[in-house]
Amino acid sequence: MHQVDFGFKVEKSDAKITPRAGLVLVNNIAKHLGVTRSLHEGLGHLKLRNRGYKIEEKVMDLVNMFVSGGSAISDIEELRRDEALRGTLNRDSIMACSTACEFLSRLDEKDIETLSKIVSAIASDTLHISNRKIATLDADASFIEAEKQNAHMSYHKMTGYYPMLGFIAETQGCLLGEFRDGNASPAGGALDFLRQMVSRLPGSIEQVRLRSDSAWFNHNITDWCDEKGIQFAIGGDMNQHMAAVVNAIQSGEWEVLGDDVDEKVAEGIYCFEFGKKACRVIVIRKEPRQYSLFPDNYEYRTIITNMDWDKKSLVRWYRERATSENWIKELKSGFGLGDLPSNKFLSNSAYMQIVMLAYNLVNALKVISLPEEYRSCTIKTLRFRLINIAGSWIRHAREYILKLVTSAAKVDLFRAILKQPFRVCRT
Repeated sequence: MHQVDFGFKVEKSDAKITPRAGLVLVNNIAKHLGVTRSLHEGLGHLKLRNRGYKIEEKVMDLVNMFVSGGSAISDIEELRRDEALRGTLNRDSIMACSTACEFLSRLDEKDIETLSKIVSAIASDTLHISNRKIATLDADASFIEAEKQNAHMSYHKMTGYYPMLGFIAETQGCLLGEFRDGNASPAGGALDFLRQMVSRLPGSIEQVRLRSDSAWFNHNITDWCDEKGIQFAIGGDMNQHMAAVVNAIQSGEWEVLGDDVDEKVAEGIYCFEFGKKACRVIVIRKEPRQYSLFPDNYEYRTIITNMDWDKKSLVRWYRERATSENWIKELKSGFGLGDLPSNKFLSNSAYMQIVMLAYNLVNALKVISLPEEYRSCTIKTLRFRLINIAGSWIRHAREYILKLVTSAAKVDLFRAILKQPFRVCRT
């Protein structure tokens, strides 16, 4: 076979160079937000001996693996071999794959709840530091296919898990995640999940808003929101009572919704059988693409709400909740949530919380520290532009220096972020 001569040789270098210099930025913000301290205080009981890795080091090893692009526990070995990275993180070593698996297997429900609260604190602090006064909560369940021993069959006729995830739309932070069996209903425990989300918001928030699909079409949700002053827009079920509301709308009440003249909007009043208050319902009518149960052959979608916005503005705002699908995609494809490591439910649950922790730290970095041009970057783009930058770790004149192989502008950006003063004042 003919060999092509490229004019150079490939040899191993002993220089301390890391291809992941940008991880120092993620670890820096974890320190400033008190994440490493919270991990030490909340999970320190898991460390049984003086020697060995600290608990916060184990968690951050996994975080660094997810952020730099690893999607399987075995990928941590790439970080373990990175001597320069260890220097930038002030670490003698990084845990092995077997240590990571053993660590995940030791976490119980209480430990996972501790992780969950730390995840929420990052999202809450990011929202607080960004000086937001309104928090829009987008909640959705997302199926993770997994051929695991304890996985259950979902209504998709596939085995796996069905976690519930809650995001803050203003900052894209993941406020809460609950790992669930594959046969769990997205409507199950909805009110408890909502209560937890609201309780984990910063005290500086003046108005909470909720957007959800029809899985949360429930009078317990709407009654509680009314009681707490939470504004909501929830997809409606087309049941018998809702059909009566739709059929009562007169032809002259329909208005063109937007650019699509085949899509019109009107409104009515919907009463849950056991609800405390009637709800305003926004009805969207569209020319059909397939057979409809209605005699007029239109397709209908409904949104129940307690908000007084005009119909068109409310529909546009409600439809923005579809953006949360992109954030879920980031968790699953960008950070590795789509590839669960264990046959044990609790180990996978702990794994999900650490994935969310990594996601929130990167999100905090984008919102708090990075220029506007980075705010909309996916983790894939952020790795290419900022995380996976080559850096040389050297000691000179009794001090350590991280020399970045990149543009002067990015070197200045690194310096600015690492010197950035900010303080979290939880209220």
